[in-house]
Amino acid sequence: MTNITNADIKWWEKTVEYKFVRNCTSSSMFLPLDGDPEKMGDTIFSEKNKFLLIEFKRIASDFKDEIKKYSNMDKIKQELNSNYPSTDYHIFIYGENNNNQLDIAIVPYWDGLDGNYSKKEILSDKNKFNNYVQNYGTKYSNFDKYVRSIYANKKSSSSEGDNSSGSFGLENISNCIVIVENEGKISAISLGEYAVEQNLTIKQEQKQAIDENKNSYTRPKKLGR
Repeated sequence: MTNITNADIKWWEKTVEYKFVRNCTSSSMFLPLDGDPEKMGDTIFSEKNKFLLIEFKRIASDFKDEIKKYSNMDKIKQELNSNYPSTDYHIFIYGENNNNQLDIAIVPYWDGLDGNYSKKEILSDKNKFNNYVQNYGTKYSNFDKYVRSIYANKKSSSSEGDNSSGSFGLENISNCIVIVENEGKISAISLGEYAVEQNLTIKQEQKQAIDENKNSYTRPKKLGR
């Protein structure tokens, strides 16, 4: 794996998100999911579309932060292995130091947690990401089933130490992004918004936090400029 400890350059998780938007998307291919929920249900949450779940991290060593979010790692891995031939549509996007230049890399989520980088790719341009969506994006029915599986196995994000499953920080508006390929267009929605739209069972205070963040967060409408 490329050295990521060089102190000559520094970056943050938001730097990775920004470079991903600038290098791997364009205003013509990456659009926010706004509009009427009923219309979204008919046109976006459809079997003809392809879905990815992205989790941005600053560097690969930050992947370990995900492990503590699960109530039982062995249980969720066994469940996924039994029910999903592939989960390459759930990915990390993170930064690597390449001779003092920041590269944006992609690796399947569960491979990354296991330290397996055999499928790692450097997202050098828009075509690389678009090809990944085409090759590994999954149908809506499988994606929704998968999201509900990990949803049920993650701990509560409560600051009071509630470890009940079924919340996993849905109020975080930008960390987990659902990517939808629809007739050549790629759109984004936070996992929290997805949960609300799809009626996943969440606590009222979480829904309020999602709505508040959604109202205060302006998704870029002219990405890639």
